[in-house]
Amino acid sequence: MPLIENLRRMHRGLTAALRRVLLPGCLFIAYFFGLGLTWIVVKLFKSRLLKPADVRARSFWHDADGYEPDREDCLRQS
Repeated sequence: MPLIENLRRMHRGLTAALRRVLLPGCLFIAYFFGLGLTWIVVKLFKSRLLKPADVRARSFWHDADGYEPDREDCLRQS
């Protein structure tokens, strides 16, 4: 069965070569489109997201508008 062994060896070499070539190429394309284009869209439409946060603020937490829990709500949850 030397023919089958030769075919298997050729197949292993071919798949290893394709992995070495295709994996970096596919990763480059995924990172370019995934991160690069996302950055451009954010830069165009929501540029405030890319600005540094206010250093003076002690927290990033924002209180919900129009929500005040009363005592009965708190007691029902426990």
